[in-house]
Amino acid sequence: MGNHYFKFKQFTIHQDRTAMKVCTDACLQGAYTAHYLGGRTDVKQVLDIGTGTGLLSLMGAQQSNAHFTGIELDRQACMQATENFNASPWKARLTAICGDARALESNTLFDFILTNPPFYEDDLKSGDAQRNQAMHATQLRFPALLQVIRKHLKPGGQCSVLLPAAPFGVFKALAEGQGLYLQKLLQVRHREGHPLFRSIGIFGDTQVETEVQEMAIHGEGQQYSPAFTDLLKDYYLYL
Repeated sequence: MGNHYFKFKQFTIHQDRTAMKVCTDACLQGAYTAHYLGGRTDVKQVLDIGTGTGLLSLMGAQQSNAHFTGIELDRQACMQATENFNASPWKARLTAICGDARALESNTLFDFILTNPPFYEDDLKSGDAQRNQAMHATQLRFPALLQVIRKHLKPGGQCSVLLPAAPFGVFKALAEGQGLYLQKLLQVRHREGHPLFRSIGIFGDTQVETEVQEMAIHGEGQQYSPAFTDLLKDYYLYL
């Protein structure tokens, strides 16, 4: 089946062809969160739930001096995350764990948690695609994910979550029920005038007024927008 390699400026992502692709929205979450973490001396331990082949942890480690622990249930992806971590300049601050995040010891706490949880845009139950997209992902994943986040997040800690716009609203409501409040929000469009298609949020246990930003990935023609270029320029080879 072969392998794919995705080259960034300071690291390479190696993954099997059957693995979930390295995608633009995951790169946006990685860059947005890494920018937020950069220079913060209070964040020393970060958990990456469902690390896949390690993209978010690698992007975070490029900007932050924290230690990143990526946990991944799929063994093949986890082994590739280990390979990617060991080949990076920050291997001393990157650890991959093969297993279920729900099995982590309860006394293992983190200052910050990253996650890009699964969602099922093509596996819907009726004609109301947006509603079913939100509910299908929520019923299968979100409550268990929030339990893990709450169990392993230190008091005063924060988490970064990437989801499509409709499921994000459902996740936000469930998170508030667990005492986690949306503090920062990046809403993403393919281009200006197009509907929102992804939301990246940073949640914490303090209620504050949410700081909201919007970004279009593309500007004129097929060119990336200036905002996208500015956020990703430290990672992409050809920006």
